[in-house]
Amino acid sequence: MPNNDDAAQRLIDAILPKLTEALLPQLTEAVEAQIKGVVAKNDDLLAKLATEKAQKDDFAKLLADHEKSLADTKQLTDMMDPKKPKPDATAPVIISKADARDRQKYLAAQAEAAKRGVPMQIGAPNAAQNDDTRTHHATETHLYVTSAAMRDTATYKRLRAQAEREHLTFQPVRTLADVEGANVES
Repeated sequence: MPNNDDAAQRLIDAILPKLTEALLPQLTEAVEAQIKGVVAKNDDLLAKLATEKAQKDDFAKLLADHEKSLADTKQLTDMMDPKKPKPDATAPVIISKADARDRQKYLAAQAEAAKRGVPMQIGAPNAAQNDDTRTHHATETHLYVTSAAMRDTATYKRLRAQAEREHLTFQPVRTLADVEGANVES
């Protein structure tokens, strides 16, 4: 009697190539279908990424152009504003004592003075000028401020607030000599 194990092995050896031939096209087709789906999804995602990147680049360019336009408009508006004092190219660079203690501000002011070719000055531009001067009229309705005092933003804000508190008309002038009846000696 032949051995059953040998017969089973011969049967397996005979059926295996035919079974492989029959299943191989189906397996190949299933794998290729899955790969095609992955490739299609990959291509779709790459296309979306490229579109988003192009949109972001376009948006960044538009934003940069808009910010530049805003800066140009602000600069032009500032130049056209008659209320803003115009910087004098020959005037010294003035830095407050508090700002002079700050190394970065001091060095920035020193560099600005060197760039413009003017001297740097610490403190008030002219000791004889008073930043806070009033007319000595009977009604005392105005607070006259010299243009030199208005160069310092903190002084400008302080004097503007003082005028509002005391219900005075805040009025910038070039020098106190331009004001009729002002007490220039004080």
